[in-house]
Amino acid sequence: MTAGRRALSFQSLDEVMPDVDRLASGHTAKGQWTLGQICRHLAVALQGTILNRVRHERPVELSEEQRARRERILVQGVFPEGAPIPLERLVPPSSLDDNIEVEALREALNKYQATAGEFGPHPLLGQLERAEWDRFHIVHCAHHLSFLEAS
Repeated sequence: MTAGRRALSFQSLDEVMPDVDRLASGHTAKGQWTLGQICRHLAVALQGTILNRVRHERPVELSEEQRARRERILVQGVFPEGAPIPLERLVPPSSLDDNIEVEALREALNKYQATAGEFGPHPLLGQLERAEWDRFHIVHCAHHLSFLEAS
């Protein structure tokens, strides 16, 4: 684990924006991404989930590594540090305005939470039920935001 990272966990997605708003008032970074880059990455992930409405009725066989990663994230609540980003669109550009990206994340979270029904499969974890998608995003947000410390 990166030295100086916060031990951070959320119980619900409703806890994400209060933490982001504290960070927007001032923070130090323990990782490579800025607050704006983290917010962009999280917002794009949420938007991707919303747009992915096609469920696969036939289960996709997961590899042993994918099953282990799924267990670690969804059950243990641990997102693997340094995990490869599965889609290029999830890699944020280097120069972003923190305030704009904070608001974009707020909007993406609101849209995600207002979207009823099920979503399609995760690119690495396979088909997830709605509660599993919620858990994924809770753990994903905590993972990335743990690299920032409010000052």
